[in-house]
Amino acid sequence: MNAPANGARSGPAVWARDLAMGMRFAAGGGRGAGSSPSYRWAVPPALTALGVALGVAVLLLGASVPSLTSAWHGREKARENLLFVTALSLPPLWRMMRPDGLRTE
Repeated sequence: MNAPANGARSGPAVWARDLAMGMRFAAGGGRGAGSSPSYRWAVPPALTALGVALGVAVLLLGASVPSLTSAWHGREKARENLLFVTALSLPPLWRMMRPDGLRTE
């Protein structure tokens, strides 16, 4: 492999080294991440939990959008049908509401 023009190296070994360093920083709290033991113990898991929660929220929202839009279109179509059926049923309803409309002979 040829080295990039800016002199930086790349490849699987560099990628694995960077990943290991990132995991070490995430677990250990970085190079000089605060002096308090509670900071090093509580903050990284809290940030991880926050990141996971945001990721789950985004995925759930993304997964529910198609069903939400199809349900919205279905309700819109039902409203159109309801207006049509109501318009057709009003004349018989008015006829039945007259005093002589319902005959029970």
